[in-house]
Amino acid sequence: MLTFDEENHLYCFEGKPVQSVTQILKSAGLIDDQWFTEAARRRGQYVHEAAQYLDEEDLNWENVDPILQPYLRAYEKFKAETGFIPILIEKRLYNPTYQYAGTLDRTGVFKTRQEVLIDIKSGSVAPWAALQLAGYNECLPKKLPRFALQLNNDGTYKLYSFKDPMDHQIFLSVLAVVRWRQHHGGLKHGNNPGA
Repeated sequence: MLTFDEENHLYCFEGKPVQSVTQILKSAGLIDDQWFTEAARRRGQYVHEAAQYLDEEDLNWENVDPILQPYLRAYEKFKAETGFIPILIEKRLYNPTYQYAGTLDRTGVFKTRQEVLIDIKSGSVAPWAALQLAGYNECLPKKLPRFALQLNNDGTYKLYSFKDPMDHQIFLSVLAVVRWRQHHGGLKHGNNPGA
């Protein structure tokens, strides 16, 4: 049983804490969050919540903050132009083999019937998003084409496709390094039993 404590951003599987995909990438130094602001974090959270209401056909536009509306219009435009129909929405996942968790934004199909994995961003798309999506993909029964959907504050969007097949191996390698460092107490010097 996978649970999530939203306040502390803590996943637990059968009561035992497990790292998330983003925690793994942060621990490896691949995510530099020094430029993240609380306002941007909140905006991203609200955009995700409103997009979920939109997908579930339960969004009341009168209740949407005017600052958020362009992001949602961009999401509407993306759905109209690609024919995207969501299947999984804000789905919490656990990988029993590698023992980590995460919450993917969307899986769904385009009008071409291609099934895809999409991460919604209300800010810029960093290179590590490719690894983030690879981590989520490792939790799914089959590998899906990976995309980051950048929603902009002018009502436009940009879709980024991640096609490097090495991303999955790189994510698992990052996970192995992070676990090794945790097991061996980080990168302490002067204690080399193998020398």
